[in-house]
Amino acid sequence: MVPVQLAALVVDEQSLAQQVRLGEVGGSREVAIMIGMFEALAIQRALGEARSERPLTHKLLLDVIQALGASLERVEVDGVERDPQGDTFFAKLVLRQGEQELRVDSRPSDAIAAAVRAGVPLYVTEKVMSALS
Repeated sequence: MVPVQLAALVVDEQSLAQQVRLGEVGGSREVAIMIGMFEALAIQRALGEARSERPLTHKLLLDVIQALGASLERVEVDGVERDPQGDTFFAKLVLRQGEQELRVDSRPSDAIAAAVRAGVPLYVTEKVMSALS
């Protein structure tokens, strides 16, 4: 696993396609993932620690995880399908519930929004990094 950090969030309100870039910690490689406007705004809200009267989706997700006696340990971007029309990425939420590790499929944008809100590490598999080089 390659540790990454949120390198950039590109939000263009005139476009339907937003972009999140994950940069390799201590390295120069980067993964760019196209995401939707609502997901970009959720990440932007988490970065700015914006508050709302009621929990939004990613805060709700973290509250449910906690209510079930688990915690979000990390997020892993673990797959990519290459396509000339645009790449499709896959991710996992890695949860800890007592001694048990649980892995839950997620869209990368939702996983990244939850990770930013929870302050947990982000990783990309070497296979994904290599596929994009």
